[in-house]
Amino acid sequence: MLRVLPRRTVGFPFRRTARFLSDMTKPRLTYFGDIGGRGEPIRFVLKLANVDFEDDLFGAKSEVYASRKAKGDFNSNPTKLKGTGGGLPVYVEDGTLYYESNAILRMLGMKHGFYSTDPATAWEIDVCMEKVEQVWKHAGFTPMTLYLVARTTAKVDSLADSDGEATANLVAMYTELAEWGEAQLKKHGKPFLAGTDSPTIADFRYIVQFSDSIFNEGSAIDAKMRDKIKAMMDDKTPDFKKWVEDTMLPLLKDVRTPGILW
Repeated sequence: MLRVLPRRTVGFPFRRTARFLSDMTKPRLTYFGDIGGRGEPIRFVLKLANVDFEDDLFGAKSEVYASRKAKGDFNSNPTKLKGTGGGLPVYVEDGTLYYESNAILRMLGMKHGFYSTDPATAWEIDVCMEKVEQVWKHAGFTPMTLYLVARTTAKVDSLADSDGEATANLVAMYTELAEWGEAQLKKHGKPFLAGTDSPTIADFRYIVQFSDSIFNEGSAIDAKMRDKIKAMMDDKTPDFKKWVEDTMLPLLKDVRTPGILW
């Protein structure tokens, strides 16, 4: 039997009232303001759970960010020991700094009812999140970033019709993610990726590749390329496209961060 941690709903579907924080510092999530990336799924959990938190945002080239990173503000160990953080996102609650985005997601998902107490379901959730990392090759510079760099270098509005490496890699990335998502949905016939009847962190981690870039009119990914990816989904992964458009985007419409470029 699939078991997802229980939630109390208050006002918004899947929300849970946060604990009283009047005499404590608000939890704080620190990430880039113009990139959804690894920070946006964490925001989804916090916002859907109705947590009163500080959204500490930086521009990708912010001098303040560079200064704070150099001082070790994003490292859980004052000696900057390797493997104790240093990058973003980081999440601070009750004076403890948490790092590694998927680990933060699991912790908050467990706390707010978007993870599972069932080992088999937890495995399904983790596999979905790991798939994103596999496609990204656990790298910070994804095919999305490299496509934007190539387009800027070429000084053109779009490379959608190009047969170059950047375009091919971007299309391949979205095709692999969409086809894998399609197979997941067909495998279990449930509304959410990990085979659950309610959303989990698996859905939040997976959707941002599409909600931030392809289904975002303000995306830095040009409209011609976005249409190319959507056409691929219409042709190859209609169930997955329906999951994006009819399940996830309506669920997240009030909690998506405005101004995200990809």
